[in-house]
Amino acid sequence: MAIQPLSWLNGFSAFLLICTSWILGILILRFYLKEKRKQYLILFIFSAAIALGWTGITITFFSVVIYGYNLPWVKYVISYFSYSTVPVGSTAIIYFTFDVFGAPKFKKPLLVVYFSLMALYYIFLFATFSDAVVVSKVKKGQIYDDWLSPNSVVYYLLLIMVSITSLITLFGFYQFSKMTAGDLKKRAGFIILSSIIIGSCVLLDTVVLGSIFTPHEEYLFVVRFAMIPGVFCAFWGIRPSK
Repeated sequence: MAIQPLSWLNGFSAFLLICTSWILGILILRFYLKEKRKQYLILFIFSAAIALGWTGITITFFSVVIYGYNLPWVKYVISYFSYSTVPVGSTAIIYFTFDVFGAPKFKKPLLVVYFSLMALYYIFLFATFSDAVVVSKVKKGQIYDDWLSPNSVVYYLLLIMVSITSLITLFGFYQFSKMTAGDLKKRAGFIILSSIIIGSCVLLDTVVLGSIFTPHEEYLFVVRFAMIPGVFCAFWGIRPSK
């Protein structure tokens, strides 16, 4: 049985997102190897976290494309990709933001709060995984999708962590843009736009849409396609000057 059209769009958009993230991540890693700037290594980790986060959806996509159905083990692995990587990516972008605009006075307290939330997130995630993560019921020709249940603590921890990351990045680079001009100001604008796009899309995919209406998983391709420009904006903001 052929893959259904909406499942094809959902899976292909995830595949395109991880390809984009890995390609740009490898380019960023090359910048790091050439210039030895810590910020590039941090952003490589961020790109890898995005790519790994949608790898589970890509696995179910290729399973249905190749076999016409999901192999038995697929359902049990996809969500580990989806929800184990979000705190890693968030931590990377917070570190990057503080490295750029400084603010050592606030750095340690915010990082302590954030790492405390992250520890709680992993504890509750792995202790309540089957209850916290909802995996869609599928027919032949459909791919799996997953989201967090609003009845779980993990739902609110992820919502808080991604929101904190986005707000810190927005505030930090807004302050940075006010103190700079020319190319640096434009770069800060790209990072701000990237933070808005990526933060919103992560939350829409994982916690927001699933708690607003059902069924929503057939239309997640819109969110995933929208996230790709956000990844490009992040890359454009940190690329080396000519």
